[in-house]
Amino acid sequence: MLNSKNARNRFPLSGLLVLAFVVTAGCEPVPAPVSELPAVPAGIEMVDMDSGRFDWNTGVGGLIVNKPAPFTFLRSKDEPLVSAEFLAARPKPAPFDAETERKLANLMGSRAEPFFSQRPFFSAQGEIDLGTDAGAVSSFALSADGKYLLVVAKEVVVYEVESRQLKFRLGGVEGSVSHCLWPAGDTFYVADEKAIHRATVGTSESLQQVKTLSQPLATWQHAAKAPVIFGCYQDGKVFRLDTKENRFVDLKVTVGGKLKVLAVQPNGDGILCTADNGVTTFRFDNERLVNRQLTALNRDNQVVSLACWTSTSRLWSDGDNIYSLPSENAEESAKQPERSPRLLWKPLALIGKYDKEDNQNQITAVVRRKDIEGNLHLSVADVYHEDLTHSIPFDLQVENLKDVALDGRGLMVAQHLGNAIQIHRRGVWEFPNLARTRYIVATAFRTQNFDRIDQLAKFALAGEGYRWGLDAQEMFGIVQDTCAEVWLQVRQRWGETEDEAEKQKYAEFLSKAEKWAETSVVGMSSQLDMKIQFGWKARGDGLGYTVSQQGWKVLERELAEAAEMLDDWLKEDPYAPAIMYAHRMTIAMGRGESHSSVEEHLRVATALYPTHVSLHSAVAEWLAPKWSGSEGDSAGYLAAVMKHGDPEVAARQYARIVCNKLGHYTEPVGLVLHGHYDVRSAVLAAESMVSLEPAYDWHLVRLLALANSFEMRTQELILAKYMQAHFLYDPSRYGERYQQFMPALYENLPE
Repeated sequence: MLNSKNARNRFPLSGLLVLAFVVTAGCEPVPAPVSELPAVPAGIEMVDMDSGRFDWNTGVGGLIVNKPAPFTFLRSKDEPLVSAEFLAARPKPAPFDAETERKLANLMGSRAEPFFSQRPFFSAQGEIDLGTDAGAVSSFALSADGKYLLVVAKEVVVYEVESRQLKFRLGGVEGSVSHCLWPAGDTFYVADEKAIHRATVGTSESLQQVKTLSQPLATWQHAAKAPVIFGCYQDGKVFRLDTKENRFVDLKVTVGGKLKVLAVQPNGDGILCTADNGVTTFRFDNERLVNRQLTALNRDNQVVSLACWTSTSRLWSDGDNIYSLPSENAEESAKQPERSPRLLWKPLALIGKYDKEDNQNQITAVVRRKDIEGNLHLSVADVYHEDLTHSIPFDLQVENLKDVALDGRGLMVAQHLGNAIQIHRRGVWEFPNLARTRYIVATAFRTQNFDRIDQLAKFALAGEGYRWGLDAQEMFGIVQDTCAEVWLQVRQRWGETEDEAEKQKYAEFLSKAEKWAETSVVGMSSQLDMKIQFGWKARGDGLGYTVSQQGWKVLERELAEAAEMLDDWLKEDPYAPAIMYAHRMTIAMGRGESHSSVEEHLRVATALYPTHVSLHSAVAEWLAPKWSGSEGDSAGYLAAVMKHGDPEVAARQYARIVCNKLGHYTEPVGLVLHGHYDVRSAVLAAESMVSLEPAYDWHLVRLLALANSFEMRTQELILAKYMQAHFLYDPSRYGERYQQFMPALYENLPE
């Protein structure tokens, strides 16, 4: 639970309102409107890559040569690739009954409409009118389970959140109550300048004094999984309150630093607090101090503003970074904290939780951020510290906002606006990286719930439109990719373990999975993907002469088996998902097959899936100079094949593939000078891409780099604004080469 009084003291929200006014008044640098930007200059002259013709113009060493296209069926976009009868016979996905569809939608993505929407869904629980005679609200808090709202003004008042009705009001406080805290259960605590009091919902008729205070309270926090509260006086001295035994002890511990920040270990055995030159961890055996560890800060004048403690980690923030140490550390003096890269958003409050499903520390944060136009936003988001992914932020009302509180789960948000408190319940909180979908599929595979995987795969294929920027075929690819990843892990463990019992267990698992793949399209596709990955891992990443004979042998065996299995499947089911045709192209590349050996497969695949990213990326990779082509072949193929698809979709998918290919070049200009890609068309598709809420931020980062390099200012602003709104930007995540292309993202960071 967020101690709202303490949070407000650390970060006055009135300051946010002033900041918003300053931005509006133009006292800070704000990007000029798009209409005032300089005109886009003429780009680098592009080689004619009209690959619908038989001869492809290919740049080699600065010369233009003519070379026959490897796939002659692309010579004209007007010639039909397959018969009309073949396309007409294409089976339609079988419909699901409404109940099954509802269950699968909840499992796989979200309950929001449309299914798999990335946008957060908050249901307003309503507004509680405090009345004009309520007096100034000194503190308020949500109960840990989100059932109640505690408001401290002239009186101590409790509201039931669901009904928004007054539960009861309490007297019994002589002084002005300044702090409130609501641990787990129905009992809450308040503090005035002289004492701590408590009351229980449904049984208390008045506040009961727990303990007199020797001086006013600065801050306090409770343990998430133990009946313990730690508090800090204004002079920094710390006390411990055992709420079960009603035992209060002043500890020989002091909190230092410019701000008094305190975090409590979930089991109540330790606290993390600020020190004059860092943070200090104190560990206790009940009230007895057993260990003290000082962790020095990394730079002068660094001020720790927030801290939280999960079941696995101690975390704190200075507003620019999040630092972490393990929760339990036998050699604490030697351990240095891990530091996240600089945060784009400035956190105002943190609630730390450990997500067992993803083995990560999840933080619910109230953050302030400014978009590329300089507008201030106050938002709530879930953040994974380890990789800086986060949920789509829910924007709070900034006008008249005085304070914010969260419940102990981070599912309820209360905001104080004038004489009212608005409460919102979080309904859907999805992550752009498809983590939830992958987790559900991986869990089903590990438990060998193959029927569920088949249902999820069919549901993905039956989808209309886009989910997280991905079409139905790509969503199917996410399902099979996840299965293949877990399958590969099991196969590797089977080969590595020397324990006979474990080896037998893995062997039985693999046998069941192979049996499933005989009749399941997602099972077969996953097995093929697994075999391709297994073969390449055995080969290694080095140049050919560095590969061992055994490595070559395993690769050749796995690819040969996969080719035979896949050819048999496609013969029986030419309408197989696009990812299976993509596997066939990857297999052909790895085996050094001729283009003609898979031309008929590619002809059918292009007719069915003219704009599928994985399929045509695989062919473009195969046509690269290091495999079977020359400079320009890949771009030529893409320009030709995309003509067979819907123009708007083709432009968007072409842009995604170009983003993928950018990784092969030291600078974006190499895409034009060497690869002969139509970079301008790719960048112009940026607006179409962001309208679909794309799943992968590195697509946008690379497009932003291209827009910056070719001075396409309109698209640069579109992309930068979207990036600020949806992703915690981490320069080190994308590589040094892209940092110079990101000035727009850093022009208007919150102060």
